[in-house]
Amino acid sequence: MKKNQPGINRPTYTRMIRNKNNKSNLRSKELNTYIHREMARRQLFNDQTRLELLEFMGKIKDCKSIETRNLDSLSIKIDISRRSSSDLDNSANDNNNFDNQQSLYSNLR
Repeated sequence: MKKNQPGINRPTYTRMIRNKNNKSNLRSKELNTYIHREMARRQLFNDQTRLELLEFMGKIKDCKSIETRNLDSLSIKIDISRRSSSDLDNSANDNNNFDNQQSLYSNLR
């Protein structure tokens, strides 16, 4: 391999550009500084937007967890308040009725 081959061991963003006379390949300093500046600007923008998104998603997660916690405790309270002592007595009576039916069925056999 030739040592002075263009494009070897160079990052992709430092591009070889032709000068106006098309005589030789020149890497312009201005282009490189522009490319580096542009990449740094985009990276900074990406980092900022990523941070904002993470913060936003964190807020959403916090809200969801708080809401679900509240809803769970509310539903438990509602379930407990709905089951009054008369409901518990009725469920006991239902079990007794089932036992009575079973005994009647066994007597019929």
